[in-house]
Amino acid sequence: KGAAGRFAQEFRSDCDTKLFGTAIKEHLLKNESDIVGATEGRQSSNGLVESHWKTMVRMARAFLTEKQMPRTFWFFAIVEAARRMNTIPGKYKGKLASPFVLVHGEGQDARTWFPLFSICYFNHSKDNTPSGPVKRSKHQSQTMDGIAIGRSVSNNGLLVYNPRTKKIYEAKGSYRLDSYRLPCSMYSSIKYDGGLFCSLLRDGNPPMEEKYPPGTRVERLDKSTMILRSGTVMDIPLTSAPTGDRQSDVRYSIQFDDGTYDSVPLSQMADIIPKPPVLADEGNNSSGLPPFLQPGQKITYEQDGQYVKGYLDFEDGVYYFGTKSHPLRRRFDTRTSIPNLRTQWADLCSQGILIPGHSAHSFLRTSTHASSSSTCDTFANLVSAVNLAKDCPASLMRALADSHPDREVWLQSYYEEKDGIESLGTFQRITAQQYRALREKGGPQALPSMCVL
Repeated sequence: KGAAGRFAQEFRSDCDTKLFGTAIKEHLLKNESDIVGATEGRQSSNGLVESHWKTMVRMARAFLTEKQMPRTFWFFAIVEAARRMNTIPGKYKGKLASPFVLVHGEGQDARTWFPLFSICYFNHSKDNTPSGPVKRSKHQSQTMDGIAIGRSVSNNGLLVYNPRTKKIYEAKGSYRLDSYRLPCSMYSSIKYDGGLFCSLLRDGNPPMEEKYPPGTRVERLDKSTMILRSGTVMDIPLTSAPTGDRQSDVRYSIQFDDGTYDSVPLSQMADIIPKPPVLADEGNNSSGLPPFLQPGQKITYEQDGQYVKGYLDFEDGVYYFGTKSHPLRRRFDTRTSIPNLRTQWADLCSQGILIPGHSAHSFLRTSTHASSSSTCDTFANLVSAVNLAKDCPASLMRALADSHPDREVWLQSYYEEKDGIESLGTFQRITAQQYRALREKGGPQALPSMCVL
């Protein structure tokens, strides 16, 4: 009625109670619509109508399944299915014509089509109250979000349902559709009850941590030439060896720096991993540390989510972070040990936990111990995401693990950031050999990932 302007003058059906019950019959007859059944001996002619109805039901079920919508929205799915079927042309008096053309005299505008049940953002400057429409103030949001459920019958706008207010709005002005996000990811009240969930198939076995992942550096002594050869792990075995089994026949593919390849069994991998260099204690035991991390230097250290200014101290082979109430005070008021500073100082600086000097910071680091009233901005946040099932992971490896519930969100966010940087042309790709040559000349160490969560 909303699309054609009035009810149809005549309905032809076999009076199946599934389609035309008593209430529907009375409603149609009240609106001057006749219901004509098939004549005697011609009941088989209803096959075309039943076939169209079956197609319409399948289309509606596909709409609900695609957007993971509950069955309570079946009416809007049926309306959209009928609307699209009315645009399909057929032969009428020797020419092609669609039901829409026969009713309105012209074809349907394809610009009015939209992905059903998509997230819709639209302008909303007035609220309907019992006393009438009230205009929102400048301090209130002038937009609203919801689920696009159909076209308005009175104008060219969209019908948008907001699950929070449980009301249907008309998006008459400008609006924006987000067809990639599922409504159930934004509204907790929207739950799919169709029994069919579309998702990627994942292995139910818990992920095993690979001891020697691709990129691991190795050193192997060539017994024929007695030369120590360096190489890189290129491929790992498809099946992991049982825990503690060093005699398993799994093998790793190694590419040496001279371009040759070799296959190394698991039992020999631990022997060819280079041992970390032993740092010799010299003078005040500060060898291996840069000049700005010598004992007595000013540093800023993160404690309980907040940056604290202090000094680096060394005593009995252990490095400490100490604070003073006055710079000229000889003794420290508090001291906190910093274990493994010699081997982890680069990671501490890159992660923003340790900062040289007394830099002024107007923000706090995110911490579970920080009060809820404090401002918590993340340090070096390059990739962000919303509507997560879990808190921000500690590393990119954890965020992209197969078992992580937010893996797809972080993966999409990562590629958006990566493609954006590549489009700006701000960096140049180099090979692993070029990188090792730069490191030998004193170049900086490469970050394991451009993505810092």
